[in-house]
Amino acid sequence: MHRYDLRIKIKSTKTEDDEYEAVEKAIQKFLDIALQADASSIIPPFYALDRNDKTVPDFNSSFQVNALDSLPSIK
Repeated sequence: MHRYDLRIKIKSTKTEDDEYEAVEKAIQKFLDIALQADASSIIPPFYALDRNDKTVPDFNSSFQVNALDSLPSIK
């Protein structure tokens, strides 16, 4: 297991909905690139408590970023 800090840069948007969509697209693009390199890649939750909670899903090929209903769910 490796840990990386990911910094995402997006253009300024006019509305909060547009901002959410831009962030979601940027994170999904990163996940798609990681999955191209290794289809078995997963991104576990950031917090240890969430990693230990089996109801909190990892991002992987079957659970994509766009399946979330809010950005705080990303943690």
